[in-house]
This record gives sequence, C-alpha cells and structure tokens, in this order.
Amino acid sequence: MNEYTIIKLSVAELETLIKKTIEKSLSNVNSKSTPNEIYPNFMDTEGAMNYLGVSKSTIYKMTMNREVPFYKPTGKRNYFRRNELDEWLLKHRVKSLDEIEQEAADYLLKKEL
Repeated sequence: MNEYTIIKLSVAELETLIKKTIEKSLSNVNSKSTPNEIYPNFMDTEGAMNYLGVSKSTIYKMTMNREVPFYKPTGKRNYFRRNELDEWLLKHRVKSLDEIEQEAADYLLKKEL
C-alpha cells in the first residue's frame, strides 16, 4: 500500500485503525529509553543512588548543594559519570586511627626538635 492507494473501510474498521495508530504512537511516547542508551557513558539519578548507596533525596540534596559532579543536558534530568563519582568518593576518604596516631607521633617528634 502506498500513499496513493484508496481503501474502502467501514466506519468500524476506520475507528479500529485510528485507535491502533493512536495506541502505537502513545506507546512510543511512553516507552522511555534508558539513560545508557541516550548517554552511554553516564548514569541517571537512580543509577547514581544505587552506585553510591544513598537515597534519592540524598542525591537531590547533593546536587542542589553542588556537592557532587553532575550534568543536566536537557535542563530536567541529572546525569552522573562513574569516574567522576569515583574521584569524588576518593576526595572524602576518612583516615584510619593508625594514620591519625602516626601523624600525631610525627608532629610531636617535629615539635621536640
């Protein structure tokens, strides 16, 4: 069938054809592509919250306060790069007690000299 083919349809057949066309269009609109399909090197908010092990509200607070690096290409959804989240995590390392004690001992030795 091409654009010049004339088809005779009953009203019921035409209604059915219109409904199917609308349903197909709506399913295409409603079916979301995953962020990895759109931006393969990025994760969305849900991916970041799973990766960091925090809640959605915590991720939103972190982005609102600009505590964590993120991207907002469409102005709506937030996207995160795994390597940047890794770098961010590494910046927030907490020293062990052994390291703190060693620093204290080094400080005292320097002070005595």
